[in-house]
Amino acid sequence: MERGPHAYLAAIYSGRVPRWAGKDLKRFMANLETNFGQKFAEWSGDPDDLQSLKEFMGRFVSNFRYRPPRRVNGRAA
Repeated sequence: MERGPHAYLAAIYSGRVPRWAGKDLKRFMANLETNFGQKFAEWSGDPDDLQSLKEFMGRFVSNFRYRPPRRVNGRAA
């Protein structure tokens, strides 16, 4: 479990927790706060305000290891 300024992140593993899991959770939480922290802070509760979060989260859950998006000219690629 990781705590950020605007969100909490919990991961559930089946079987043994990989030794790199904590590092990946911290890395993902940092990227989550960078990309959505301000939206979380100002969120009205309307799910439509966070539509892009689903795609962002998919990047975390669909891969065996979390790899942050590459940055090209200051933007995620």
